[in-house]
Amino acid sequence: DMQPQEAKSVQQRLGDSIKLLDTILEGAKVIADKAGKATKAVQPLVEKLAPLIKKISVAVLWATKLWL
Repeated sequence: DMQPQEAKSVQQRLGDSIKLLDTILEGAKVIADKAGKATKAVQPLVEKLAPLIKKISVAVLWATKLWL
């Protein structure tokens, strides 16, 4: 069993990870929108990161409910 303080720490780290991934995703979207040839290279990354971020978000929500 995880103590509430440990759970909050894990929740904070997961939240920070989501924010970082979201920032990366937003940056990739900007590059994709502004760059002609780069769009083709960056678009697969954007498409792969979006579902990953959603899955991590769901995991954080469930972890919060289970641990707190």
